[in-house]
Amino acid sequence: MKIILRIIVVAVGLLLYQACIDPIDFEVSNEFSDSVVVQGRVVRADPSFIEVNISRLFDFSAESRQPLAVQEVIVFDDQGNQMELTASSPGIFRQELDNSTPIQAVVGRGYRISIRTFDGRTIESTSEIMPPNQAPQDINISRISEMVINEFNQFEAQPRIRLSIDTGLDETQNAGLFWEIRSIFRVTDSGLDDMTMRTCFIDRVTSVEDIYVLDPEEFSGNQVEDFELVTVPITSEFSEGYFFQVKQFSLSETAFMYWNGIDILSEREGSVFDRPVGQVPSNLVNVDDPSNEVFGFFFATEEELIRKRVPDELFSDVSSVCPMAGPCTNGPGGACTCGVCCDCRQVENSSMVRPSFFID
Repeated sequence: MKIILRIIVVAVGLLLYQACIDPIDFEVSNEFSDSVVVQGRVVRADPSFIEVNISRLFDFSAESRQPLAVQEVIVFDDQGNQMELTASSPGIFRQELDNSTPIQAVVGRGYRISIRTFDGRTIESTSEIMPPNQAPQDINISRISEMVINEFNQFEAQPRIRLSIDTGLDETQNAGLFWEIRSIFRVTDSGLDDMTMRTCFIDRVTSVEDIYVLDPEEFSGNQVEDFELVTVPITSEFSEGYFFQVKQFSLSETAFMYWNGIDILSEREGSVFDRPVGQVPSNLVNVDDPSNEVFGFFFATEEELIRKRVPDELFSDVSSVCPMAGPCTNGPGGACTCGVCCDCRQVENSSMVRPSFFID
């Protein structure tokens, strides 16, 4: 079971961040070989939305890295309303909610999901109540020195940017908080592809390896201050302006147990200092055959968003991304080898449209 749970951690990372890895040999026990993984949520935001990702249990094979097509996905609320979701691609569903949709994202309302697969299984979740959220008061950004292992396998002090958060807690909710963190930065390329320089804004997940969960039992009162979220290396990506975007999500008690379990597994290194691990709970079941285990979780949450620019004085000693040091192949018979400096538009999640919040 511990091996299976580690597989789920990887699967969660893929579903959340669409990360890619190289194939390696790994066999899943026959007991779980046809198991399904569901990651889904109803989110009250601006705009509100429902998001569901469905795949087979991740076993590092090419087939398991692909989402799983299903016949039908229906979301229900506790008021008797229901809405069938339309796939944007096999196994991937995202539906914005507005005044015209049968399902509304409302704090205090319960939601559940029903999935029908092409092999005849019906997967259903228990109802999850959407808990309230409090808007974060601030995110704090500072420069620190951190001991890391260098290329020579030796410890050395390196500069890092540290991100922490100040936020309130709802003492009436015995639950927790979950964060998603993205980085938005600007790059001016060298125009090596067509001799036309361009400025792009790149939006990406800050760290695909980390899961950010807060356990309210670790705090007294209704306030959390300077709770560390992440530290990142100081690189040339900071040179033209860099923003952190933090989305804070409220978690029910059961949703917290799920995400906290995933967090514990994701950070385990096999040492005596690891936090104790148990089975990660799921609120999903194959109603036709409960012994056919379903992994993942479907929950409801309220989103609060906060952004902040990294102060320029924290990285005044870094050079710009472009031009890159060293020669770049370009011109007849040779493709440009300088990545973002060739044409910044070719980078994933890159746009030449300046975000409204990106103010110098």
